[in-house]
Amino acid sequence: MKRFVVICVVVAAVSVGCAASREFGARAFQVMTNMSPAPTIAPGLLPGGIEAVCSRGSLSWIVPVDDGGVVLVDTGFDDEARAIKHALRGRPLHAILLTHGHVDHAAGTSSLDAPVYIGRADAPALRGEHTFDAPYPLLGEIFGGIPVAKGAIHEVDDGDVYVVGNRRFTAIAMPGHTHGSIAWWIDDVLFSGDALLAPLGAEVYPAAPGFSIDIDAAYDSIRRLRDVDVRWLADAHYGVVREPRPALRRALDKAHGDVDVRNQFPFSHPTGCGGNDP
Repeated sequence: MKRFVVICVVVAAVSVGCAASREFGARAFQVMTNMSPAPTIAPGLLPGGIEAVCSRGSLSWIVPVDDGGVVLVDTGFDDEARAIKHALRGRPLHAILLTHGHVDHAAGTSSLDAPVYIGRADAPALRGEHTFDAPYPLLGEIFGGIPVAKGAIHEVDDGDVYVVGNRRFTAIAMPGHTHGSIAWWIDDVLFSGDALLAPLGAEVYPAAPGFSIDIDAAYDSIRRLRDVDVRWLADAHYGVVREPRPALRRALDKAHGDVDVRNQFPFSHPTGCGGNDP
């Protein structure tokens, strides 16, 4: 189904241009995810008042801080960030932390007025420059483009720490899906973007070839998490895995042996969040 969506985006882009093609692709992806929503999201599942927001089939995470403001992890597939703005309920947005620069996670930066923190290698995408080489993201970038970020862009390196109010966010480099993929670690929650996905609920996988630039590097990135105290894994399409460390070990044990499942799930398994997306 995602293959069909990609083809539709390309056709639409040739016909109507970048902004309209992004909207077409986002709506098509939203329809697909509404038809088969992910099974792993539940309101209030994450600690500390962290909220999930569905933005055209991609998950964004709102992290409250002690002054009444929030930090946003990823901005979804909607240039206007309508679902996110609704969920903010007027709260000040202090910062946007991106897990990577693909359009289905970064589109909302064009209309949200806050500083944006993104892995150094992915930052050029938010300035309108070519960045991605994996087949499907490359097609999306060429024909649909990624809207330029409204806020100041800050390039992030592995181990960088950002403190906002009472919250401390640590950047963990997770190259493989993109060269600049970052997982954001706060307390015992890890926001993994597409570097780690849980399409079947209990198991985790790197994003599939075709969407990722380097699967070998993706597994090396998973190995980097062995010493991170993660109790909750929150990805950018499927939801939350509680106590994910056994699943991380199983992913490394299988490594490339999971290729059939990993290649199938972007097209045939439940995906995205669905349901509450305007």
